[in-house]
Amino acid sequence: MLNRDGKRQYISLDFAHGMFEYIDPLGNHVGEYRLTGDFNSSAQPDHGLKSDFKKFVR
Repeated sequence: MLNRDGKRQYISLDFAHGMFEYIDPLGNHVGEYRLTGDFNSSAQPDHGLKSDFKKFVR
């Protein structure tokens, strides 16, 4: 999806915790929201996709 600035952004569903995880094009976690749409937390370095990100984006 595209964010407000027109830049690519990825969303991952965290079913275990009921969250939407937002990831930037480099695989960095940028924040998460509850499935209700309420903000939960800002960026957390250990929640990114960097380790497996190159598998998904080619």
